[in-house]
Amino acid sequence: MAILDHASASLIQTLIKLAPHPSVLDFQNDASLAPLHLAVLTRQPGTVRQLVLAGARTDMRDRNGNLPLHLAAASGDLESVQALTRAIQRTEFQGYELSYEPFAQPLNAQLDASNYEGKPHSVYSQIIPNAHARDKKSAHSLL
Repeated sequence: MAILDHASASLIQTLIKLAPHPSVLDFQNDASLAPLHLAVLTRQPGTVRQLVLAGARTDMRDRNGNLPLHLAAASGDLESVQALTRAIQRTEFQGYELSYEPFAQPLNAQLDASNYEGKPHSVYSQIIPNAHARDKKSAHSLL
């Protein structure tokens, strides 16, 4: 609920610290939305990053099969895309006092995953127009 109320970053961080294990950060509501989905849908990239740092799973799907990354890309929320995909730096953990050891999560399988309807959600084509367009000289795409 704190995410939906756009609570302060310090309140969100306090709530995250209270979690005994990162799996608590992955509880889903009746629409299969986890806190990470809600933070993306309400355009709160700071909260998205805090959840990622705390170990919230970035590969949780909503009831339509969408990952938080897909929702961010579909809405054009580049800040949340970056919060989800940027490499975690050791300095970002300063001030975090978690009761568990956070861990990095693989990203590559999420970038081109499809939802439950089989529709691919290419993050690149949502955020970068013509990402797959071929260069006329070299025939290479931006990707």
